[in-house]
Amino acid sequence: MMEAEHDQANENYAYSIDQSKCIACGACTSLAPVNMRMEPGFSTIHTQPTSKAQRADMTAAFYNCPAAAVRRTLTAR
Repeated sequence: MMEAEHDQANENYAYSIDQSKCIACGACTSLAPVNMRMEPGFSTIHTQPTSKAQRADMTAAFYNCPAAAVRRTLTAR
C-alpha cells in the first residue's frame, strides 16, 4: 500500500459500488474479502469496514478498481 493510501486508512468512509461501471473482474474482492462479495455480474459491499485493517483493504480496493466502480464518501467520525 502506498503512503497516501495508508494515511487514508485512518479516515472513515462509507463505500458503495456503481454497478453500472463494475466489470466483475474480482480485483476489489481479492483486496477486501471481508467487506466485499461477488454477485453474478458485479461486486457488492458485504459490510462497511470497522477496523483500521479493513479500512486499509477498502482503500486499496478503491484505488485499484480498473473500472472506478468502487465509490466512497467521507463520513463523520
